Amino acid sequence: MASSLGSAFGVAISATVYAMISTSSGVHVAATGGIIANVIFAAIALLSIIFLVPNNAGKSEAK
Repeated sequence: MASSLGSAFGVAISATVYAMISTSSGVHVAATGGIIANVIFAAIALLSIIFLVPNNAGKSEAK
């Protein structure tokens, strides 16, 4: 369910950026803005995973 909700937010944000830019510029500029918005959110997500998830997460302890 979390991935569906995240996907829905991603589509909504991308479509909003596209719609806002396309009213004042061309379709190509609006599409670029929508993709750049997705790339920015993906970079933020990657950085949060790198800094917040511990290095030993998911590793079992060998005895």
